[in-house]
Amino acid sequence: RAAAGALANVAASPECHEALADADPGVLPVLLGLVRVSTAARDSKEDCESDAQTRLLATGALANLMGNPRLKSRLAREGALAAVARVAAARDGDKKNDNVFSLDAQAAETRAQAARGLANFCARHPGAGDAVCGVAGALEGLVDAAQCATLESARKHAALALYHMTRRPDLAARVVDAGGRRAMRALRGEAASEETRALAEMCLGALENATR
Repeated sequence: RAAAGALANVAASPECHEALADADPGVLPVLLGLVRVSTAARDSKEDCESDAQTRLLATGALANLMGNPRLKSRLAREGALAAVARVAAARDGDKKNDNVFSLDAQAAETRAQAARGLANFCARHPGAGDAVCGVAGALEGLVDAAQCATLESARKHAALALYHMTRRPDLAARVVDAGGRRAMRALRGEAASEETRALAEMCLGALENATR
């Protein structure tokens, strides 16, 4: 957990991105391993919470790296995009009873960080949409996050990633097929933030233009 926190802090500085990604023996494989941490088999509440926090920090670190134009192709090639896309696609859990360790809050924040990573990745990167669509379930997961994620920040970041994809008509059509218009209508009607509602409106307009 401490190591994940240190890596997340370093990844917050764009000047350190390439040095971090090139570090020996390789920070990316370490971050990927931390993102894939599962709490399912842990024996105690403390272990579960520690693993969930570690996963959150590692996902946030990757989300920061995914905004660096010089690293995007490498992140896709080495599996970071797929790992983050799967986290963004993981639906928020149902409410748990008092006898089960509740990690909903950290899971929701981790999903928001993953959605932020995809929004960073899709910004100003021509092949981003194809790369996202190449990960099984990633597009559908983004649409679900935009419509159903617990945190509005996750919904906003997912919508932003989808909006970047709608710049290409063929990808916009795929977003429509995945339920994007329904998700944007829901976000436009439910978001508390005017900025998020405006983003949903812009994305919805792009999706409707794609089907005319």
